[in-house]
Amino acid sequence: MILRSLFPNQVYGDIIFDLIFLCASSYAFFLLNFHPTVWLFIGLFFVRLYFDVLEYFIFQRPEKFRKQSLQLSGWESQIINVKSYNIQYHVKQGHKDKPLIFFLHGWRSSSGRMNNRIQQFLDLDWSICTADLPNHGGSDAVNKWSAEFSTTCIIEILKSIDASQRYKQLVIYGHSIGAFITIRLCKRKNEWLNNMDLEALILESPMTKYSYILDRTYRFLNVPKFLQPVLNRRIFSTVNRLHTVLTNFNSIQEADIPLWGMPICPVLVVQAETDTQLGLFHYNDLLIELKKSPLIEAESHLVSTLSHSGGDDNIERSTLIENYMKKLKLC
Repeated sequence: MILRSLFPNQVYGDIIFDLIFLCASSYAFFLLNFHPTVWLFIGLFFVRLYFDVLEYFIFQRPEKFRKQSLQLSGWESQIINVKSYNIQYHVKQGHKDKPLIFFLHGWRSSSGRMNNRIQQFLDLDWSICTADLPNHGGSDAVNKWSAEFSTTCIIEILKSIDASQRYKQLVIYGHSIGAFITIRLCKRKNEWLNNMDLEALILESPMTKYSYILDRTYRFLNVPKFLQPVLNRRIFSTVNRLHTVLTNFNSIQEADIPLWGMPICPVLVVQAETDTQLGLFHYNDLLIELKKSPLIEAESHLVSTLSHSGGDDNIERSTLIENYMKKLKLC
């Protein structure tokens, strides 16, 4: 129980295995009259335990202190089962000739934190869908959280919505890691994009490169440089076992734009000018990649009044979004 509470994402199972391995090695150490070769096994234990603890921090789940899921009257709440996990999403039907907008929240947030962003499109009588990512809001917790599996969950929701053939136009709004997942949806478009036309993306203070997140984690944990490539391989081995697509990840670059994905339609990027969570690295790199894709109609803005986190209304953001939707003749 102690290990379960300290390591809630089931790394405790690996650690229990390691402790058993240590006990067996220690017993052999005494049984073989302190034979020096047993030191090798004891050393391997500490190396494995070290990597297990590092992996715990890297695959942390936003489990505790969840934000509340969306709770507004007139919405239809639904559950979809993905790989035995229940994922919650909410739908509000608008005018039948208006687009559908799909909202993806950020890390440690929830569909309920998107209220003020949603309101702008309620006023336009759009249809709206917003989901709780795994380990957020009303969705189930997974053993080890990954953006790739979260993308798979959203794909299943989109396929279910697409099957209704009610909606013809789609806009996706992603905030922070929700924007990271939105970009991945573009990479995996063949899995879900069928009857609907993807008209535009709105990316707010987007995460675009996992390598930046991983590097910050390594610096926080003081992981030696020579061990980082080894740990990278272990991370991707774990992600591949979490298995959601046929293609395996083999390098950190595959979790960064442009290999992770790139917008495939007009995109509006709204970035908090003072971003205390991600900084401007992700935003600046996205702009560089967008300039390499002249066929993608992109517009970007730094907003001084906008913070990275929080669900508060922001007039400047709302105005930018409204003007962009008008530019695309969607409202």
